[in-house]
Amino acid sequence: MVAMFLFGTIISSTAQSISNLRNKTLRVTQDSVKIDSLSIVPGSLLMSNIPSSDYTIDYARSVLYWIKKPTTSTVDVVYRTMPLYFAAEQRHMSFDSVMNRFIVSGDKLSRKSNTQRPFDFGKVKSNGSLGRSLAFGNRQDAVLNSSL
Repeated sequence: MVAMFLFGTIISSTAQSISNLRNKTLRVTQDSVKIDSLSIVPGSLLMSNIPSSDYTIDYARSVLYWIKKPTTSTVDVVYRTMPLYFAAEQRHMSFDSVMNRFIVSGDKLSRKSNTQRPFDFGKVKSNGSLGRSLAFGNRQDAVLNSSL
């Protein structure tokens, strides 16, 4: 029985809190205050002794904007957070990191005259067209076809 009690107290002391309820004391020094690094659940922020007409909140950025500053230097707030910061910039790839990674630039493929060829094959004669196709099947297979 004592061993189970000790085991329970060790587990509970090392476990992190899974609650998203936060209590914070904010300083009233500027016109806007960053409350948290995560987004705030809309409508969950409570401040004691301050009417809601004295401030506005950007819930996605978790920023408090004072319309009328309180007379006290600090304010206690209670709020809930989302698991993510929704105002963060989201993108799959940055254009700056992709634009300089091409092997052949566009000016190498453009013809300056009708006699100039985009690729030099030496003495090998090449006529016709070069084609490539990529097909995706319904069984999650991919087929790459090339023709000359």
